[in-house]
Amino acid sequence: MPAGPACPRARFLNELQASTPSPWTNVRLDAFTYGFAREFLQQRKPRVLYLALGETDDFAHDGDYYQYLNAAHRSDSFLADLWRTLQSIPAYKDNTNLVITVDHGRGRTPGAWPHHASRRAVLSYFDNLGEFRETGVEGASETWIAALGPDIRAAGELAGGVTLYLDQVAATSLLLLGENPEAFARTYSTEIGKPITRIIASDVQVSR
Repeated sequence: MPAGPACPRARFLNELQASTPSPWTNVRLDAFTYGFAREFLQQRKPRVLYLALGETDDFAHDGDYYQYLNAAHRSDSFLADLWRTLQSIPAYKDNTNLVITVDHGRGRTPGAWPHHASRRAVLSYFDNLGEFRETGVEGASETWIAALGPDIRAAGELAGGVTLYLDQVAATSLLLLGENPEAFARTYSTEIGKPITRIIASDVQVSR
């Protein structure tokens, strides 16, 4: 992370990251990712922050269930700390929404949890997943979404209704920012899903 004179913590994290052993060569440990994100949040006060944690996926691919669970618990603690941090900053306090989701599921059977792949992906480039060649990893396409904040309808856990898709997360986030998802899609010539309006408070205002 670029660290100027006002960011001694970021400089420290850069130095610590460089000297900390990691199980992998191409991904950063989540503690550093969250540390950098938290520092950026406090120093720069962005309107939008995108945070991607990856240890659950990496440990799952390694087949290390113990570390997979530990990583999930750490992710929970990072999210709790993020919310406390937001509530401690006047510009964000009671004025910020969190949208939390995952990019894929982990399958439905005891032997599937280290993997995620459709049948097409297994046949194309996951040829080492021979046991899943016929069906792919069933259930890996099933995900979840959680949201909290002043613009989120307090409805508890929801199930049933129409099927929701990951391409609706961006549209939902835009709506929570007061933006028009359809106008965004036209401006940037991109496709986008429909907002998940059932989780958004009815008084959210959208720009035209």
